[in-house]
Amino acid sequence: MFEVQINMSQKKQLKEDNWEKILTRNNSIFMDYMKLFGASQVYTELGYDYRVKNFKIVNGVNYTNQEYSSYIENLKKEYNKDKKILNNIFNSGVSNIKKLKKTWNNIKNIDLAHASNSELKSSFNNYMDSLYKLMAYLFTPLFAEKILTEEISNIIKKYSNESDINRTLPILTAPKRLSEIQKETIEFFEMKQKLCENKTINNKLITTHISKWGWLGDHNYIGSFWTVKDINLRIEESKNKNSSKEVSNIKQDLENAKKEYQTVTKKWNLTQEEKDLIELAKEFVYFRTFRFDMLFYSEFLVQNLLLEIAKRLKLDYRNLMFLSPSEINDLITNNKDNNFKEEILRRKESYAIILKNCKLEIYSGKETEKFIESKKENSLTKELKGNIAFLGIVKGIVRVITDRKQFKNFNPGEILVTPMTTPDFVPLMRSCSAIVTDEGGITCHAAIVSREMKKPCIIGTKIATQILKDGDLVEVNAKKGVVRIL
Repeated sequence: MFEVQINMSQKKQLKEDNWEKILTRNNSIFMDYMKLFGASQVYTELGYDYRVKNFKIVNGVNYTNQEYSSYIENLKKEYNKDKKILNNIFNSGVSNIKKLKKTWNNIKNIDLAHASNSELKSSFNNYMDSLYKLMAYLFTPLFAEKILTEEISNIIKKYSNESDINRTLPILTAPKRLSEIQKETIEFFEMKQKLCENKTINNKLITTHISKWGWLGDHNYIGSFWTVKDINLRIEESKNKNSSKEVSNIKQDLENAKKEYQTVTKKWNLTQEEKDLIELAKEFVYFRTFRFDMLFYSEFLVQNLLLEIAKRLKLDYRNLMFLSPSEINDLITNNKDNNFKEEILRRKESYAIILKNCKLEIYSGKETEKFIESKKENSLTKELKGNIAFLGIVKGIVRVITDRKQFKNFNPGEILVTPMTTPDFVPLMRSCSAIVTDEGGITCHAAIVSREMKKPCIIGTKIATQILKDGDLVEVNAKKGVVRIL
């Protein structure tokens, strides 16, 4: 069941492809396999063939080959034929996620403990079908981001100077909607205020908050949802903050973003088409984070399903997530192959998920060595350049975080250096003095949250986590987009 069959010519071609690292995510194998399977399928409602046919993930490092640029060009051609295609993709995504939420809630309400294996398998397949549909919107917003960034940069150059692009782009594309993190933060401080007024309702308020927002603790599909202890710790850490003021600040930030936009564009004679394009970019900035938020929200809703499957397979939750959805599906039906537990151990050591011409294979242990790319960066580099997400200049000590296990090492006031942030990074982002990432564009999580928190932020340096080391003293100049080692 777990043996991978692949001929020598295919092995050679996989190794010789010109692979380029695009991001690092410490997701579970379950999630990585699911996202590639879903992204390689055809969903006609998007109006064009968006399928990603070749991709590889090796121990969390995501690589694409030379075809990746063709995916962007493919969407660009469709966009040039019909400017409404990006609007249609956004509207389709928001509409379909509403439908998928109903599916997840239906699964949540099933009495799974008394379900037969056949019924359990049916619920699991319904859940996976919903995730594969959601993956239709995985890569497309990234392709759209490239187009929108180019188009809005051209608008800035038309009305201002090319040198203003880095500074002005974040202002023009700031979302008009509250993010899920902002919504949760508002409700957290409203809850904290009630706790201050009536301490006897402590546990009830906290458990209610967790039942709605606990999913924000896990963005890897490993089941690390918020607990009462987590919320109590956060309450203690925020004891000197005025709850009403914190809520007011978040709401005021939306107004301030609107005023900044008006200030920048008041002398510009924007056409209606240009205004519509900017409005669309704002929506895509919101949607890129929202679509992934809903993926992890779905995990939170159906956790009882995954826990029940793990129980019947005699696994804990995290070990279950070392299996692919198709493997889990097979094991629910026929749990006689004990080799899968040995395979989990090999995957913990090393794994590779290879998408080749829309066919997926998983490798483990020493079999993954041939897929590891060995490109090294010049460690003598003293200056890094990236894109500005939020303005500011900060000097401070570097803390490199590439895995949530390192969160405990982070100290308030340090400069957070990471491949890319996700919502589980928010506690670190609140306490850091600045943010520097390898990855990211105008719609990325770090760009959005740094604006919300007013933290100087430089994104898209590509090599920050390889060059900067814990303890380095650096200057983050988020007015020029430069990180300099002092």
